[in-house]
Amino acid sequence: MAKISVFIDGGNFFDGLHAQGFSVDLNYRKLLALLADTEIENIGDVFFYIAPYPEGPYPNKCSSQEVYFQLLANQNIKVVRGTTEVRDGIFIERDVEAALATDLVAHAFSNHFDEALVISRRAAFAPAVIAAKQAGRTVKNAFFNYAFDPSNGLEGVASSSRIILSKDIIACT
Repeated sequence: MAKISVFIDGGNFFDGLHAQGFSVDLNYRKLLALLADTEIENIGDVFFYIAPYPEGPYPNKCSSQEVYFQLLANQNIKVVRGTTEVRDGIFIERDVEAALATDLVAHAFSNHFDEALVISRRAAFAPAVIAAKQAGRTVKNAFFNYAFDPSNGLEGVASSSRIILSKDIIACT
């Protein structure tokens, strides 16, 4: 059986769930196994990369997000925190892309996994996916599709790509 590590672009994933009207209260390991087309037992380390809400201007959002992070931790998912910069009321993620890309490549070259599942559609991760594949790893991709921008920057470089469907989420609630 292949050992599969999962690298989740947390902000992208969180937005995808909410865009479809879903709660974040899911059986995440079941969902990840479904997306990776494997058994739950084959899912190894899971990393969730996100820039948290800043506490100062958004105390309610911040405390709600901490509850979400605890839900993930309770399912043995490691939350890797970037930083958030607020400019004119707009959140700007910092350090999330670099952390995910670095971990994916480092873990691939250190034989930490046989396969990786990257949950994102950001083209910024394409070089890291290519590098992990050059290390002899299979890198699968799953992403939320948006009608206004259906592009997936990883579709051409990942070993395989699939859209995260509503029925996938429903099966794991």
